[in-house]
Amino acid sequence: LHDVHLELTQTDVLAEDVDPSLLADTIILEPPFGLRLDASRRLTDARFDFGPPPRSSADTAWLQHAIAHLAGNGRAYVLSPTGTLVRRGEEGRIRAELVKHACVEAIVGLPGKLLPHTSIPLALWVLRRPIREPAAERVLFIDASESRTPELHVARWLNDERARQDVPRADVAIADVLAADSVLTPNRWVDRTEREPGDV
Repeated sequence: LHDVHLELTQTDVLAEDVDPSLLADTIILEPPFGLRLDASRRLTDARFDFGPPPRSSADTAWLQHAIAHLAGNGRAYVLSPTGTLVRRGEEGRIRAELVKHACVEAIVGLPGKLLPHTSIPLALWVLRRPIREPAAERVLFIDASESRTPELHVARWLNDERARQDVPRADVAIADVLAADSVLTPNRWVDRTEREPGDV
């Protein structure tokens, strides 16, 4: 965002959507992890189309907030802890709805220690608006959990199929993801059987 003109608003975005009409071509979101949600707002907020997030964690609220503010062909890039990819209950139901409506375009598994305030492994979600005919859509999984500098390559991996040859990846049909309880951890889908024993 260097040299980009910015208009800043200081607010609690989850408690108050200050610009409900805002639709963006690109959303980049690095939210605080594991925030608790206000009980009443989570049930009535128009942004939560895919289900009310649990009170114990706002991680799936951030995903829905980003999708609600995407323009028609926009993309959102959201960091989350990896637990959001597998937790059951309300988060699992929201994840299944996101997959079913083809909102999840890609998941990139990232190593720990990428951010200065946490050492946990992270996931990068690439999200889009719901698609009317999602049956033929697929989810791209990239396992960069062992990459030393994924931040230097992730844009190429997402935009250039040839660049993905050097990273474990899988392109999985939505129906298969739904059949597996919408578990989105990349290492669940990436086939590592072709790796050389010496590399392992």
